[in-house]
Amino acid sequence: TRRTSGWYAPSSGPNAEIQSDLATLRNRHRSLVRDNPWAKRARDAVVNNVIGAGIVTQWSSQSRQKRWRDWWESTECDADGRTNGYGLQALVMRTLVESGEALVYRRRRYGPRRLLPLQLQVREPDHIDHNRNEALADGGRIIQGVQFDSQERRVGYWLFLDHQGENYPGQSWGMSVFVPASEILH
Repeated sequence: TRRTSGWYAPSSGPNAEIQSDLATLRNRHRSLVRDNPWAKRARDAVVNNVIGAGIVTQWSSQSRQKRWRDWWESTECDADGRTNGYGLQALVMRTLVESGEALVYRRRRYGPRRLLPLQLQVREPDHIDHNRNEALADGGRIIQGVQFDSQERRVGYWLFLDHQGENYPGQSWGMSVFVPASEILH
């Protein structure tokens, strides 16, 4: 019709569509949330409606339930030591709404006073090397920093050690390292 005659709708895949504009879209959305109270309110409404007071787990064993609760409700579960598991859930959802994706590192930490040998660390998706794209000799490939094997299974991620939007002495600019998928929740 007259209204849709100039509508250009390419048949490209999602990765091809987002590749060139990912940083711009993410930065604009974050700016909206920072600078516009309506956008911030919308983000908070999504977080509150999805997470609420927190998603609760139920274990069949009372001793496991207590051990989990003691760990989850303390700051020991947070690798940064700032919040408990419910706060981490909200942070992941907030990052997901603002940035479109989120990373959670599984940190193995052992010690005599630890309730569990695990800590979680939430990071922005800016740590993914989205410009790393290549075909691998073994039949696998890397698509926007996510490495797949020849069967299209996620093998790992190419991640920057430091947030590339920061500026401080000793920062590793542009150097990404491979991290196995078993260590990352994406």
